Amino acid sequence: IGVKRATEELQIAVKRAEIDTPTVSAEIIDNHIGYIVIDQFDMDTDQEIEQKINSLEGIDSLIIDLRDNPGGILQTCLRTLDLFLDEGTLVIARYKGSEEVYEAEKGAKYTMPMTVLVNGESASCSEIFAACMQDNQRATLVGTTTYGKGSIQRTFTLPENAAANITVGHFCSPNGNQIDKVGVTPDLEVAMEQEAEGAEDVQLAAAIETLKNK
Repeated sequence: IGVKRATEELQIAVKRAEIDTPTVSAEIIDNHIGYIVIDQFDMDTDQEIEQKINSLEGIDSLIIDLRDNPGGILQTCLRTLDLFLDEGTLVIARYKGSEEVYEAEKGAKYTMPMTVLVNGESASCSEIFAACMQDNQRATLVGTTTYGKGSIQRTFTLPENAAANITVGHFCSPNGNQIDKVGVTPDLEVAMEQEAEGAEDVQLAAAIETLKNK
């Protein structure tokens, strides 16, 4: 790669390679709670979640943190939901004049109590996950109302190498509630206080307290 800085010209050799970027982090908090942060739903995120949970010894409950998660791949999100649900509807895709219902496909691997953290930047697949957990009464949602992106879009090829991305439907929660432009309202609304170095994460604290009361 050639780089020019003022009058200086540099030649930089760059190796082209596949980069593996983890999307899940995990730790044990409060001595017994598995705290799982999902940055987005990428191709292997469900496998990462399994590996992380299995590595946390002695946990008896889970907090899934979807704050600032922009979404990702629908099928990965559905596989992730299958880890926590024995049965039930995962999400409904509604089109003009028809709908498609996605159901849980296998027995849950993890049945321990759960809370899910969301905020105004939780969007798309993270909203599908949160709405499914809420409607199936599998987890308590804590935080603030999510972004509200539940549109289904398809790309249509046009002449002269052009394309059009068109909304063809919308995702709804298992109970039929619209997600797009509405968002998912948490069971326990907790606003994040002004961020400051060393300040307590009040939403996480509320999620921990919710688990203790289950």
